[in-house]
Amino acid sequence: MKHWRLILLLTLYVGVVFTAIEVVAQRNYTRTLFVEEQKVQQQRDELTAEWSRLKLQQETDLNEVRVEAQARRKLGMHIPRAVDIRVIRE
Repeated sequence: MKHWRLILLLTLYVGVVFTAIEVVAQRNYTRTLFVEEQKVQQQRDELTAEWSRLKLQQETDLNEVRVEAQARRKLGMHIPRAVDIRVIRE
């Protein structure tokens, strides 16, 4: 009967040690995932900022195209030809 208790105690001991090792491994894995998440969030923030800059640049470019089109249409303006350009030096 004592032999059976010793085997049970040894089995429980091995189970506790194995569980403790698994807990440590999982905590390390969780930390690794957290660090990776922080990097991905930083990359997301940088990409969001870049996207905002690109959208602003696009709006600026479209605005310039719109202004040029209105200048041509409403005011009859055009880009001068090379022969029409005069350079004035003081």
